[in-house]
Amino acid sequence: MNNVQFVTYEYSLPALEVCEVKYRSVVGILTGLPWAFGTMAWGGVASQIRDWRWLQLYVTLPFALVVPLLFMMDESPRWLIVRGQCDRARKILQKAARWNKTQLPLSGSNYSADPFIYIVLGGLMEVPGYSLTAPLINRVGRKWPTIWGYVLSGVAILLLVFIPDNIQWLVMTLAMLGKLCNSGAFMIIFVYMSEVLPTEVRLQGVGATIMTCQLGATIAPYITDYVGPLVPWAPSVIFGVSSLVAGVALLPMHETLDAPMPDTIHDVPDISLKPILSRRKPDLKVDEVEELNKEPA
Repeated sequence: MNNVQFVTYEYSLPALEVCEVKYRSVVGILTGLPWAFGTMAWGGVASQIRDWRWLQLYVTLPFALVVPLLFMMDESPRWLIVRGQCDRARKILQKAARWNKTQLPLSGSNYSADPFIYIVLGGLMEVPGYSLTAPLINRVGRKWPTIWGYVLSGVAILLLVFIPDNIQWLVMTLAMLGKLCNSGAFMIIFVYMSEVLPTEVRLQGVGATIMTCQLGATIAPYITDYVGPLVPWAPSVIFGVSSLVAGVALLPMHETLDAPMPDTIHDVPDISLKPILSRRKPDLKVDEVEELNKEPA
């Protein structure tokens, strides 16, 4: 019986591997119930069939009906991906989506059939995002390249909602464009906030910003794993709108190109008002005002 239990457990693993995270605990427990019911059936059959040879025959015959069904089962998509058979895994997931009348959620794991290729391409997009931004912000400043980086990234991600999954090249192109723009904006923002924050709170401000970034990176996979299966387009909308909001939130900020770094909090308003003050006319002295008042109208 222990051998039968081991085989039963082995064939319950594919169910756990393709199960959604939120249902995994329930499915993992429920797959053990057939074993419990089978144990109960053993007692009933054994009470009627006393010869152990016939008893073994009767309880083994049902497995002859199960064996053909095993050949109709699909292989575990996770195992196929690990073995490099990504196209086969994608077809199995698409078939499961059709049977369940749903769509595969758009996330990083769906942009490319091979997750390893997606990681490499994502890293490749970060190279120009981290390198080309240096000469760019030296010429046009920090504020507007950051804004356009977030806005373009948000637009690219939102467009994924309207692209069918079967147009893989377009989905991949938009995903990599969003990655490129987001990486560039992400790199500029570290330079930008270092120049905006005054010296007395710069370390605390940068630390709080990095902590917030890590918090967002922690929450993002849960949005994809939990919200995506329920509403396939929701993750792209959430991430795209968040990027747009980040770009719009920077509009009131001042430019820091060629500006001195503030040392205290009181220096920040002076820097932010510097472009406005530089365009103001110099104040008139008291004697000049009196001379103007004496002049005939």
